[in-house]
Amino acid sequence: GKGTGVVYASILTLGPPTPPQAVTAVQRFKTTDGGVTWTALSPSLGGLEKRSWHLLLAVTPGDDNHIFANDAYFLNESTDGGTTWTQADAGIGYLSFINHFDWVNMAFDANGNAVATADQGVFLYNLNSQTWTNLVGNLQVSEFYTITLDPKNAEVAYAVGQDIFAEKFTGQTQWNVMEGSINETGRVLVDPHNPNQLCAFNPLDINNLVRQSINAGVTWNTIFSSSLLSSSLQALYATQAGGSGG
Repeated sequence: GKGTGVVYASILTLGPPTPPQAVTAVQRFKTTDGGVTWTALSPSLGGLEKRSWHLLLAVTPGDDNHIFANDAYFLNESTDGGTTWTQADAGIGYLSFINHFDWVNMAFDANGNAVATADQGVFLYNLNSQTWTNLVGNLQVSEFYTITLDPKNAEVAYAVGQDIFAEKFTGQTQWNVMEGSINETGRVLVDPHNPNQLCAFNPLDINNLVRQSINAGVTWNTIFSSSLLSSSLQALYATQAGGSGG
């Protein structure tokens, strides 16, 4: 900001000191006198972000009251110093069913616009028009966990990657997200006799452990869910793997 003595701070609140010591809240504060007194900001709009390395709090250079703060996969914007909030990143993702950008940091360019980084790349936010521009360009920022080749077509491949879910390569530079398939872990398998038949393991979602597509990834349905597991295994899975994921 442009003021003297104006500082914003985020504080993680931890639960009881018995393992695992979980984050129970994120609190944000503002001081206008260099830290002599502090005022709590209003609660933000998204879900709890428990990871300290994913906490974002930024103040625009020209206005001490214009600030940004993130929640889990959710970016908040305030023009009154955190008294009220709006969502800044609604509808900018490349998946229709989830707001998935995993925000990490924000700075401001020479024009005063916000440049934000997320696990999926770099983005510019125009403060006046409230529009986003993807700056990823030719940066190689995708991390694939698994990759599967089509045994009958060298120009077709399937991959599962961090924060990008399951994607399909069809010979072009750009990979295409297969919506409704699986989350960001697991693996896609191709039937060697019928390449249109796909199966995918979805270990972070107990309700959709195995998904199937009969049209090369266009549509998917669940063929193995938690209902087929014993109650004791379901309880163990929920403890070890976090239950239903996303």
